[in-house]
Amino acid sequence: IENSMLNPASLKLWKQFSRSVEECLVDEGITMVLSMLSGVSNHIMMQNMFFDKSTGTIEHQDHYYLDSDPPGKMVAAWYALEDIHEDAGCFFVLPGSHKGKVVERQSAANFSDHDTFVKEINSLIDEGKYEYRSFPLKQGDVLFWHPYTIHGAYNNRDPHFSRKSLTA
Repeated sequence: IENSMLNPASLKLWKQFSRSVEECLVDEGITMVLSMLSGVSNHIMMQNMFFDKSTGTIEHQDHYYLDSDPPGKMVAAWYALEDIHEDAGCFFVLPGSHKGKVVERQSAANFSDHDTFVKEINSLIDEGKYEYRSFPLKQGDVLFWHPYTIHGAYNNRDPHFSRKSLTA
């Protein structure tokens, strides 16, 4: 699958697949880590995605697209469903960027300022001198990040590699 699949845990036609996705996403160990990171015991899954082949993702802060109310309380996670090779379009984060400026959307319903958002993120990266750190995770590893953290994914450099993974 070239493009990501939005909310695979809610698919009605592939019930067994959806059930498997949900079991990964709400695993007891994941819930325990979320509680340690957030300081609360109950969590709501706002969105989840399935990736097979990586088409890459631009540098961004999740806060621009999706966040908690009040902002900054969301925790995101990337789950490796297989060993992720660096040439597969590896996920990357810019450590420390969550402590810098947050780029706000002009309005909750308007994404027409997206080009401005991309320019502002690139300016933040330059100003903060943030370094890219890629994560070629092993199957079963989970990476957590803050909604203000600048992150993305590289393009697939070798079509022999997939990047089977989930985000939530």
